[in-house]
Amino acid sequence: MAAGRWLRVIEHATPDGGRVAMEVDITELKEAERRQADIIHGAQAGTWEWNLVTGVNLVNPRWAEMVGYTLSELGTNDIQVWRRLVHPDDLAAAEAKLAQVFSREIDRFEYELRMRHKQGHWVWVLSRGRVARWSPEGAPEIMAGVHIDITALKRVEERLEQIIDAASAGTWEYDLATGAQHVNDRWAEMLGYSRAELSDSPDFGFRALLHPSDSAMLNQQQRDAVLMGCDSFGNEIRMRHKQGHWVWILSRGRVIARDDRGAARKLAGIHLDITERKHLESQLVVERDYLSRLMDTSASGIAALDAQGRIIFANREAERILGRSAREMQGMTYDVANWKIEALDGGPFDTNDLPFARAITEQQIVRNVRFSIIRPDGMRRVLSVNAAPISTEGLEVRVVVSISDITEQAAAENELRVAARQAEAANRAKSHFLANMSHEIRTPLNGVLGMAQILEGELNEPAHKHMLGIIRDSGQTLLSILNDLLDMSKIEAGKLILEEVAFAPVDILTRVESMHKLAAVEKGLSFDLRLGKDAHLPRCGDPNRLSQILHNLVSNAVKFTEHGGVTVTLSASCEDSVDISVQDTGIGMTPEQQTRMFDDFEQADGTVTRRFGGTGLGMAIVRRLIGLMEGEITVESALGRGTTVHIALPLSRASHSSEKDPATVTRALTGMRVLIADDNATNLLILKTMLSSLGVTSVSVSDGRAAVEAWEPGRFDAILLDISMPELDGISALAQIRARADAQGVAMTPALAVSANAMTHQVAEYIAAGFTSHIAKPFKRADLEAGLSAIALQRA
Repeated sequence: MAAGRWLRVIEHATPDGGRVAMEVDITELKEAERRQADIIHGAQAGTWEWNLVTGVNLVNPRWAEMVGYTLSELGTNDIQVWRRLVHPDDLAAAEAKLAQVFSREIDRFEYELRMRHKQGHWVWVLSRGRVARWSPEGAPEIMAGVHIDITALKRVEERLEQIIDAASAGTWEYDLATGAQHVNDRWAEMLGYSRAELSDSPDFGFRALLHPSDSAMLNQQQRDAVLMGCDSFGNEIRMRHKQGHWVWILSRGRVIARDDRGAARKLAGIHLDITERKHLESQLVVERDYLSRLMDTSASGIAALDAQGRIIFANREAERILGRSAREMQGMTYDVANWKIEALDGGPFDTNDLPFARAITEQQIVRNVRFSIIRPDGMRRVLSVNAAPISTEGLEVRVVVSISDITEQAAAENELRVAARQAEAANRAKSHFLANMSHEIRTPLNGVLGMAQILEGELNEPAHKHMLGIIRDSGQTLLSILNDLLDMSKIEAGKLILEEVAFAPVDILTRVESMHKLAAVEKGLSFDLRLGKDAHLPRCGDPNRLSQILHNLVSNAVKFTEHGGVTVTLSASCEDSVDISVQDTGIGMTPEQQTRMFDDFEQADGTVTRRFGGTGLGMAIVRRLIGLMEGEITVESALGRGTTVHIALPLSRASHSSEKDPATVTRALTGMRVLIADDNATNLLILKTMLSSLGVTSVSVSDGRAAVEAWEPGRFDAILLDISMPELDGISALAQIRARADAQGVAMTPALAVSANAMTHQVAEYIAAGFTSHIAKPFKRADLEAGLSAIALQRA
């Protein structure tokens, strides 16, 4: 090297012993070699030079480094070293390429192969080479080339293939110059083919399988890519499946190579099967259309609001109800003053109580919020609004409300409330009337029946007893009518309470027989009582109401029978129920009459009322009482052939009967001391006489104040107080007596309320005031006996 330039000196010895030298400037050659070395080094390329004559294969350090070796580790520079490192599956393909070179088909080649790394894994290598020198005979003598490590590129390609495979994407590449098209297996599988089946078709059958309507669009896109410099494009096309149907394809592509003039030379892209998505889109369109029609035909107004309470949708019914178009309502908030919202009574309505505000705050469905609005046309409408919060991400809607116009309904409900208040007032008036009637009738009736019962033991003349019997029967008939009316009133008001005590059904039927057999015999009728084997066993229930039911049934049977007889049968063999039938040979009923027999104030026809009497309430009460007991009643009857009434009552067996031994009761009452207070002299006389017959000693006073003054600690065992007395009524008198007892530190004397006011709510008032029990006027000696016996036995 001299003066910065490379020189090659060639010397030769001359025959005369001298030397001849020639200098050649090789600076340009050396610079070219340097640039080539820099390029090779920069490209991280391994170089090789194979002398086919000697078999020597010279490689640079980078060539050895790619496979993890140094040049010294590789040893002999022999072509066999390369053959040992190449993957067996790739060696055959490489040898095939070399064979083409040896046969002078090609003078350069390129292929990809795998070479074993020192650490055992495979390295992907791109090998490029050419013949560097030919022999005079035309055989290659020296071949040279480069190795480039493309392992990373291969991994990227593999990863890309995995992504494409996972995405079920078909890939394609199209050469605009040659018309050649390349596709992968998935591209063909989308259409039901294998890649081999389409390989012989021009462009893999793409144009032939493309839907005619989509071909023109695709051609236009390709022209745009070629002529207008468009780099990427995409479209949805249809292609014919092997089985004949159309497959929807999302085709996306881009220009991957252009010529020197900028025109597209190669295109590449992917195909995705979107048939299912297109099907879903079609379904969504149908469902959207359906929902749209549903919204428009809905009987309720529907509106959707955003997070700020602005209306973003309203259906046609909402337009009709609110009196505004959807365009007008767009963007209006739920609480804007234009709605003119009021409470139902016309007062202000707190906006915090509006459905939207509550749904946002409470985050739950809000139902039936009622308020009124004034529409733009001036009409006041009452609305019922439901609201539901929506929490789905990505939706602008935050609350959906349904609106119903209930203006007419609200008016009707208001009218019903007015009617209900009027009905309640009428019912209270009826109850007040019944209470007054009960008191006014029971008070004199107590005198009639009480005196009749007292006189019965005093008279000996048959004629006199007969007349007294007529008086007693007339009074009992009047009392029965009054009791029927009161019982019906209690049942209708839901205030009739059934007892739950132990009793023997046979005792009830025996008393019913004693009361009605005489009337049957007087009419020349037979009266039979048939008892099952377990009729004597005690049951749990209400004996008084069962007695009332049987009295009504047996009384009707005797009343409506003129020839033959009446049979009452009791079957109590079942563990939890009792069956009773009342059969007669009386006038019977038609089917039409049977349908009316349980109606209030109904009898078979008008002639029955005139012929036999009665209010027509008896069977109505029977049906209601059996219903309250959860029992059943059935009727079999034919006109002129008699009637059979069968009842089944769920009366469970009891361990013992609550019936008291009469001898025990009599002993308990003997010597009992009683204070009586009543402002009616007749009632006082009846009470004193009946109590005396029971062995009870009594002190009588005429008003409540006298009763308070007469009471002393330990003087009386019981107190009988009339409720309705002047100056100081029974309830007030009892309160003052209790106050005296408390002041003196002694126990209060048990008290019984004796009153003609016998309505259910009135009796409840007496018990709440402190009375032990109640005796209704008109009363019998048995009523007094029962009331005082309970006190006496409790005291004992």
